[in-house]
Amino acid sequence: MNRLWVRLSLAFGAVVLFGVLALILISVLIVNTNLRQRFLGNELRVPGGLVDKLSSHYQTYHSWQGVEPLLAGAGSTLLHGPRDRLALSLADAEGRIVFHSRPDSVGRRLSQVE
Repeated sequence: MNRLWVRLSLAFGAVVLFGVLALILISVLIVNTNLRQRFLGNELRVPGGLVDKLSSHYQTYHSWQGVEPLLAGAGSTLLHGPRDRLALSLADAEGRIVFHSRPDSVGRRLSQVE
């Protein structure tokens, strides 16, 4: 027997299930993005965070030489996957890139990097 109410119930159930799954997926994406932004802001500004470490490195050595291991470690902590569009970079006073998460950008000017 092909009853209309059975087919309608299955169709409405599928629509409701699809809507709930879409809502859950969107919520997870929004929450993940907000948490990542808060984490990045806190990681950069906390005492002993990345900004303080970079400042003490420059005060100690008066240059950015040798800063790559520090920033590489921070980059692996802050950037979570290959799909992330975040890039960690450090430029000197003249705007020349000293460190970038994509090594091909090192040595370029900030205006040349996308």
